[in-house]
Amino acid sequence: MRVAMLGPKIRRIPAGPSFFRAKSVLSDPDPRLPATAEDTVSSRHPRVLAPLRAVRRSATNAVALAALVAAPVLSAAPALADSAKVGAIYDISFSGMSFAQGKLSLVIDGSAYSAKVAMRPASLARIFSSEKVDAQAAGWLKGGSVLPTRYTMEASNSEKSSSVRMDLASGTLKSVSADPPTKPHRDVVPVQSKHWKGVLDPVSAVVMPVRSVEDATGPAACARTLPIFDGWTRFDVPLTYQGTKTVETKSYKGTVVVCSARWVPVSGHKRNKESVRYMQNNRALEAWLAPIPGTTLLVPYRVSVGTMRGTLVVEATDLKITGPTVTAVTTTAD
Repeated sequence: MRVAMLGPKIRRIPAGPSFFRAKSVLSDPDPRLPATAEDTVSSRHPRVLAPLRAVRRSATNAVALAALVAAPVLSAAPALADSAKVGAIYDISFSGMSFAQGKLSLVIDGSAYSAKVAMRPASLARIFSSEKVDAQAAGWLKGGSVLPTRYTMEASNSEKSSSVRMDLASGTLKSVSADPPTKPHRDVVPVQSKHWKGVLDPVSAVVMPVRSVEDATGPAACARTLPIFDGWTRFDVPLTYQGTKTVETKSYKGTVVVCSARWVPVSGHKRNKESVRYMQNNRALEAWLAPIPGTTLLVPYRVSVGTMRGTLVVEATDLKITGPTVTAVTTTAD
């Protein structure tokens, strides 16, 4: 069964692909929003990710970079007068072994944004798994805040699948469908209606506004706590400024801001689960954010997450930005 939440009420909706394809249980999305990133990209990851599944929901859906593993991490500015597009390719490795490739597509259109992250196995990794992961989100950038309106995630392999759909308004969750649902367990911290307020989906959580160009390369870039709900678990990710580094890819060269991160569970997790206790005390989480010269935009360059079995690293191999405000100041390789 799937559960849709409408205010304080909870009603059950029959599970099945028909609900996932149906219209929102609320109103249709605002037609003024841009379509989510173009060209749907299928992505997969090998069973080498099995050790990470316990922390994929808990740590950052750093699978919104690593299914998000990757979580999806991108950053954006408050309200931009011009449109801009960002495309990035990431190498995803575990304990030094490259096993997957991630893709990010971000579109900024005035005060509206849409973003998509995807992952697929790299080279020989396709032998181990057929799992595909795609996630996308859209919303508004208003008053220095990120206000998502919709989020979807789909993951599948030859044996099983999972999906999430969420609709939000003004930072409050209005409905959610998560499959498979969380199994009842006395050790699970229940998700309450108060946990639905002031939240971000995993993809929108990495859209991080800064007030000025100067802030994009200083401590202000990391001065935030991300309140995330992924459909199953509600958790916070506080960031702390650590410094800067100089990086270079095929299409981008510049300074990145280094932020340390923590994972703080709020609800939906098992209190006494070993991986939860580990992540609560884990200080081996870090994100590098690349400022786009001349703007208040940042995009993820590198994310690393220490796990009980090794270190997961998502690092950009190519980063391209197009748009009136950034074209003239972004270095592009031949």
